[in-house]
Amino acid sequence: MGEEAGVRIEALRKSHERLSRVVEGLTSDDAAGPSRCDEWSVAQVLSHMGSGAEIHLANVEAMLAGKPMPDRASYQAIWDRWDAKTADAMVADAVAGDERLVRRLEGLSSAELATLRWDFMGRTLDAAGIVELRLGEHAAHVWDVEAVKDPSATVLTSSAELLVDALVLRVGRLARGDRPAAAPVDLAVTTDNPDRRFVLHIGDDTTLVEGDGADAAGRLSTTGEAFYRLVYGRLGAPYTPASTVIDGPVSLDELRALFPGF
Repeated sequence: MGEEAGVRIEALRKSHERLSRVVEGLTSDDAAGPSRCDEWSVAQVLSHMGSGAEIHLANVEAMLAGKPMPDRASYQAIWDRWDAKTADAMVADAVAGDERLVRRLEGLSSAELATLRWDFMGRTLDAAGIVELRLGEHAAHVWDVEAVKDPSATVLTSSAELLVDALVLRVGRLARGDRPAAAPVDLAVTTDNPDRRFVLHIGDDTTLVEGDGADAAGRLSTTGEAFYRLVYGRLGAPYTPASTVIDGPVSLDELRALFPGF
């Protein structure tokens, strides 16, 4: 477990370093301007990342101390404090708060990592799962900011390699939009970098399992990071790799509608 958690902490460190580079040189107008997360400005995305880092750190400290997790009121107080910041402060404080979380995780011993357990949405997460949960959201929001000025931006390979596999557990919760007209239907999904083979079943429930999908009605081929962004609602037409190919009864626009993001 310690090794699995360590790999994810290292990926989170790289994603944090990417965040730090992305926000360098942001002007006040940039911060107040729209991000690639619908209805949020760049500053609001960073505020969400900063408050999330603070909450995540509070959760970790509670687990390490063997104390109850902070309650909803505690979280709300953190959100309210962040919402009251200026746009410029949201940017600066988000990077600083994210650094505190990553540094704390990096400093945990194998024994401390082994004590981490979090009951989250019907699952008990260990240290690897807890860090991976933060990484999944972190990578998406770094892209939300970076893609404003660079539509060709992609998620770091070090993150994508972990997050594509994690979609097996998360795809059902992220499929909150309209089902394709052809549902129920199976799609064979092939990704490169990393190389993966999945079957995406879309019906009353949406599931993702490993497999070649030989009997699937349609096929989707794309990069691993693009598939992650699709499921996280961040694969609009301007941000879709030219290598993406789909055929069969489900269109890429229907998949975008199925996965509206957050």
